[in-house]
This record gives sequence, structure tokens and C-alpha cells, in this order.
Amino acid sequence: MRLGEAGRAAESLDAVSEAETLYRELRGRDFGIFSAGHAMTLNNLSNRLAEVGRHREALQAIEEAVLIGRRRTELGGPAVGGDLARSLTNLGSRLGDLGRAGEARTAVAEATRVYDALPPEEARRVWTDHAMSLINFAVLLGDEGRHDDALKVVDASFAVLDQYGGERSRAAFEIQEWSRRVRSWLEGLAARTAGQ
Repeated sequence: MRLGEAGRAAESLDAVSEAETLYRELRGRDFGIFSAGHAMTLNNLSNRLAEVGRHREALQAIEEAVLIGRRRTELGGPAVGGDLARSLTNLGSRLGDLGRAGEARTAVAEATRVYDALPPEEARRVWTDHAMSLINFAVLLGDEGRHDDALKVVDASFAVLDQYGGERSRAAFEIQEWSRRVRSWLEGLAARTAGQ
């Protein structure tokens, strides 16, 4: 990271940290109104902390976001499942950063199950996150040597794209490219394993 980029990252982290402190206070006053915003801010904070190498703090932030998401799910209400699934996917990334691959796979697997169970309207709203979660899951399975399972998950990411991608937007194109790259990587791993 260059000096200028490091400075911008620090400024971004400061801004998100300030927002998180504010949302924490507001959530304490009214969980129903402010919990979604707090969870989103914790996701952003976790990402910013990870960018500057503060991985344990990043994990703590996203773990709290997941706890908020679980509570919101228990209480019911609109558009809560997709938010929880997004936090679980990010939890998998943070666990992976710390070398905790098995726990990362468990978190992302749960995220994909949550996405799969979403009602159609919400599934359409978060389909890009769903597809990327599946791609992340496929990579984790591939790293474990479960190439056939991973390829099935890549197929599921294409299915989400086909169902909700609609017009070939930039997001749809990028997800399609990621899925193709991961499929190619997995097929190469499977071929090398078969040749051993």
C-alpha cells in the first residue's frame, strides 16, 4: 500500500469508526430502527480494519454484525435474511484471513443456506451477494480438495445469475467472469489430482 493510499485508508477507517460509535448509541435507544444500520456499519468497519491489517479487530466487528443479524432474524421483519447472509459471508472472509479455514467454510456455507431460503423479492434484491457468496464457498471447498462439491457450487452461482441477472449488467458480467475463472481453477486442480 502506497503512502497516499495508506492515508486514505486511515481516513476511511476513522470515518467508519465514528459512524459505528454513533450507530451503537442509537441502537441502544431503539434496536428495531437502528440495528440494520449498525450491522451494515460494522460490516464496513470490518472491511476497513482488514484492509489495514487489523484482522482480529476486523473479526470482532463482523462477529457483532452477525449477532445483530441473528437477533433481527429472530424478531422477524422485512429484508433481514439477506443482511445476515452478507455478514456471514464477510465473517468467512475474516476467519480465512486468520487461517481458520474450517470455520470460514462453515460461516459461508450457512450464508448460502440463508440466501437459498430467501423469499423471491428479497432474493432478487441481493442476488449479486448470493452469487459471490457461492463463489467464495466454491473456493473454500476447492482449497479443501473437494473439487466435485466445489464445481456443483459454481454451477449454483451460474443458476443464480441465470435466474436474477436479467439484462447483462456490469455486475452480471463480472460475476460470470469470476465463476468461469473459479471453474477453470477447480477443473485444473481436479485434473492434477486425477493424474497423481
